[in-house]
Amino acid sequence: MIDRIQSRSWCLGSHEDDGSLHALGNGRLLAYGRGPDLVKLWGPHYTSPDLASLSLSGPAGLRSVSSREGNAPIWHHALQISETEVGEIIDVVDRDLPFLVRRIVTSVPLMFRLRQPHALPGICPSCRWPGTQSLISIVPPGTLEYGRRFFSVLPRTVHAVVRGAACILPEPDGEDCWTVLCEAGESQILLVCGEEYPDSLQVAEAALATDWDAVASQTRQHWAGLLGNLRIPAIAGPLREPIATAAEDVALAILTQQAAGGAVVAGHNYCLGYVRDQYGVSRALLALGLHRQARSILAFYWGIFQREGVIHNAQTIGPHTRFHVHENDEVEITGWIPVQAFDYLSATGDDAFVQELAPMLAWCVDAQERHLVDGMLPFNGDETYVAGGMVPREALDDGAAEATLLYVAGARRFAAWCAQHGYGRSEDAERRLRNVAETAARYRANFFVGPRLMVNNPSRLAHLVRARFRHGVCHARLAGCRGLDWLELASDGRYACPVCFPQWSAKPRTVAPRYFLPSVAALPAFIDHAIAAADEEGAMLEAALVPFVAAEGGFRWPPERLPGYELGMLLHALAHRRDPRCEAVARVLLDLREATGVWCEYYSNGCGSNTRYRPWESAIKLCGLLHAADAGLV
Repeated sequence: MIDRIQSRSWCLGSHEDDGSLHALGNGRLLAYGRGPDLVKLWGPHYTSPDLASLSLSGPAGLRSVSSREGNAPIWHHALQISETEVGEIIDVVDRDLPFLVRRIVTSVPLMFRLRQPHALPGICPSCRWPGTQSLISIVPPGTLEYGRRFFSVLPRTVHAVVRGAACILPEPDGEDCWTVLCEAGESQILLVCGEEYPDSLQVAEAALATDWDAVASQTRQHWAGLLGNLRIPAIAGPLREPIATAAEDVALAILTQQAAGGAVVAGHNYCLGYVRDQYGVSRALLALGLHRQARSILAFYWGIFQREGVIHNAQTIGPHTRFHVHENDEVEITGWIPVQAFDYLSATGDDAFVQELAPMLAWCVDAQERHLVDGMLPFNGDETYVAGGMVPREALDDGAAEATLLYVAGARRFAAWCAQHGYGRSEDAERRLRNVAETAARYRANFFVGPRLMVNNPSRLAHLVRARFRHGVCHARLAGCRGLDWLELASDGRYACPVCFPQWSAKPRTVAPRYFLPSVAALPAFIDHAIAAADEEGAMLEAALVPFVAAEGGFRWPPERLPGYELGMLLHALAHRRDPRCEAVARVLLDLREATGVWCEYYSNGCGSNTRYRPWESAIKLCGLLHAADAGLV
């Protein structure tokens, strides 16, 4: 008997679906499911055009309940009509090769809508593989992968193959779409990805030569090996089971979305490796004992740095590097990487690997120094709360408490490591130590207002010479705005794209507000870098908890929109202080989980939005739970 995890309901044609997603992936093929619908397919590199989707389209009244097998990303969809069981769909991605196979057993005919762009003319009969039909797509280089600027360098080839009681039918009015009809009985639908046609054909032949049960068995064995040794703290209380389940769910959310080259995509709408997102993912992998997978993220950056000499906000995942460049890309993301490397060293003792990474870590520290003004660094243009609208883009050149703290924490660790190993020139070491000491000494005056650690400090602008041009998101957003593009500095100190700049009406920033977010106040504890005495840290944490305290004294998610990781960082900070309120916060955090077991990008009033099945927010929330469990507080 195979254990089932989670339970997610779905109804054909319903507009009330909760929208929660799950992922199936093996590092070379990544598919996202919404209940029994496969809504997106990427591969064989995770930065990829959207290659195909497969959605149930009939019969009317069809419902399903989706559940995951314990210890594996194998999803079962139990089908019902009028509360009568009519069949089951099981989805599995092969252990190694880039193909997904869907097994369908049904007592009623089922119809699926297959979307497959760039298909060759005609549906291939069974001449190549007896008893099958297939549809072949050759997706050419130059196909859009992400945003408006990322186009594929390599071709992709996709085979949709059906066998058993299934056939592919053309849709008269369906551009790039076909109907897959599965009659009563057993059918299989295979989605196979490759680069060049010969490669994909060999994968398809291997997939068709393998029995479905063998594919599922090998996949179960592989994932059981990965998940069987997760480090989960011993928990005696009532939260033992939900935390253990959350640990497995988050591990699977990360590992299915981790490409063979090490990078983890930021979610279903971001097929790139984002530096900030992968810091939280790395922390969760280390906490779970998945050290090899955490190492591979750093190896991904190191490979890019060796080729390109820089790291940006996000990078493509595959053999040809392209950068997703935002404003101020030499800060914040360059702060996460050294902290991540020394977290890895603390967990593993793998000093030889850190020695290998040292040139990249030195670049990260030195790149940040170039932006120090009055002891402050600015914001990176894709910082979560900037992208989410909690801090306006006009504040990007203000002093940023988080970016500055990351610089201090990472630079100090790197300087200590260099001194221990005699790495680098003495004048470089002296400069770094001097800069980080001066920045740390000014941190309190720059970012504290009473007990609260503020997000920003506008005073940095007074001594800043701003660049005329930079790449980022337009502040104007007028008709025809190009959004993310090259920007030009306007007379009022804001930046506009080539379309908006000629239309721009100067609107000076007369008010320079200070912003507060709980997670920024919790960051020192999360990265284990104290910035205040114990009693002052306690006051800082109490101020951060205020939005989460309900009228009756319990905890809840506030009505305003906040990043999804807020409670994870706060729980970690509470556990750091051995606060008895950890269990109450942990319960709120666990209640926020999606139907598929993990968390999403933003929350308002406890309702999630934007990126679902999100690795970064889920990882940080899990880190908070595990830290509290290790401390015996849940």
